[in-house]
Amino acid sequence: MPEEFRVLPDDCGGFGIDIVTRARAHWMLSVGSVIGFWAAAAFHGLPFWCDDAPVVLLRDGSPRGDARSWVAATTPRVPVFRRHRTGTPVVRPDPEFPDLRAVSADVAAGQCLHSILKGSHGWDVPPVPGLTDREVRSIQFIDAFYQCTWLTAENIRRGSRNYVDRRTVDKLLALSDIGAQSPRETLLRLYTRDVLPEGFSWASQVTVQLDPKGRPWKHLVADLACEELKVALFYDGAYHRAEERRGIDFEQVHRLQALRWEFARIDARLLSDVPQMMEDVDEAVGRAIDRADPPLLPNPDI
Repeated sequence: MPEEFRVLPDDCGGFGIDIVTRARAHWMLSVGSVIGFWAAAAFHGLPFWCDDAPVVLLRDGSPRGDARSWVAATTPRVPVFRRHRTGTPVVRPDPEFPDLRAVSADVAAGQCLHSILKGSHGWDVPPVPGLTDREVRSIQFIDAFYQCTWLTAENIRRGSRNYVDRRTVDKLLALSDIGAQSPRETLLRLYTRDVLPEGFSWASQVTVQLDPKGRPWKHLVADLACEELKVALFYDGAYHRAEERRGIDFEQVHRLQALRWEFARIDARLLSDVPQMMEDVDEAVGRAIDRADPPLLPNPDI
């Protein structure tokens, strides 16, 4: 198991145990209930942010318990109960407990977005110009949930219908991307969303062929790229620090330069130094504009 996905007691806030284990235990004491919110998201494969959230069980009857994570953690052995809406789609996601029911992935998305936007659950995010912390978290969540499910934007709209207003959902979906493979890649995209000239846009997970003969193994995947300008951004995760990987990266960079691509490589350290990162990105975009063929003409209306 990759180190970043290994659950440790410290990852579970005050709960001490991962949310799937807690959800199974609580469900066995309330077999007729349905698992919702962050526990449901965990059953659907979300690897981030779930383990320090409370288990929320949906059932008939009155709501009970405080769903704010930091409050629920003071009574870690007690689940939170909320009313189960008639007609809410459910699935049986757990092969170890085949009778266990959880809300469908689209409903779990709506519930988790409600939790984030209400401020009941969250995690540390750096300031992103033009967005609130809760919006940044919501976009990170949507990006990550795209990666572990088959959900589309329309699925998330449908699942959010009873939890988040349509205008807010539309704004978040417009800023989300099905190709972001980590929360830090999401941050990179949000920071750089307005740096390209008018009429150009980033695409995610763009394959750049490094070999004129088109041999499929001679390629590089850019986390963000504008193929028209031939400029790319790469987020280098921890595995890029391995000696073997550094050698591959070095060779690929030279091939990329030979093909007249401009690029910036960003790691966790640089992502935490936003002014320096933006300077590097702006310089790469500027070089790409200078190299553009045909040249980009200035907009006379500006």
